Amino acid sequence: MSYRIILVILLCVATQLRTREPVRTVRDNTLASDRFPAIRVQVQKEFKFLGRIPLNIKNIAVGERFVFVHADQNLRIHRMFIVQMEGFLADVEEIYRWKMENPRRLGHHDYRHNV
Repeated sequence: MSYRIILVILLCVATQLRTREPVRTVRDNTLASDRFPAIRVQVQKEFKFLGRIPLNIKNIAVGERFVFVHADQNLRIHRMFIVQMEGFLADVEEIYRWKMENPRRLGHHDYRHNV
């Protein structure tokens, strides 16, 4: 096999890896993201995972929300936990500018949160 063919194959694989969307799943009340960020968040067992909501933010960013609720037998919600992960689209040259007040550290990164 020539070196040119190997180089083309490597470039194709590298492009696919760079543009691949992160894989995020919820199992046993644990939200796992393989990248952007790579993190696992375990939610208390009293919460039930309701689902994932995809987001498009003004056509400059995309993301998803993962919604967990703690509700009673009458389906009255007592607590809600929402994780939102988002990122700018590849062709957008923008950065996040929001000030982080009282960030919460999970793993090696600081995250915004509110109640």
